[in-house]
Amino acid sequence: MSPDRSEMQFDEMLSGALKRHKNFVPTNFPEKILNQITRQQEQKILARVVMQERLALMGCIVLAVMSITAVAVFPESALTAASQFSLLIARTCKTITADFFSDWGFTLVLTIVFGFAVYILTDLLTLND
Repeated sequence: MSPDRSEMQFDEMLSGALKRHKNFVPTNFPEKILNQITRQQEQKILARVVMQERLALMGCIVLAVMSITAVAVFPESALTAASQFSLLIARTCKTITADFFSDWGFTLVLTIVFGFAVYILTDLLTLND
């Protein structure tokens, strides 16, 4: 059933109920009710978006505070981790340039899998009603 059809049925049911009603009811009452329902749904979606943004901001702040605290409390470990991380990045770049680009089939499959993972993550983080 399409939304237009359900709105028409709603209008017909409401009009029939209003005709049986003894008090005066404005003729555009069903439209006012539908606009109010639409506005409430939009506010609900907006509230969800605001909550997601607040959670993301809170996560970034907590991660930054934890990182700064770890560096302040354990400076030697932080330096070791930073050097290991830079070594990991260098080795990864070397491996990518040496191995992946020589085998185009594997690179294509890896690119497709990575693109699908990004698509799934994007779909997961967006609003779906």
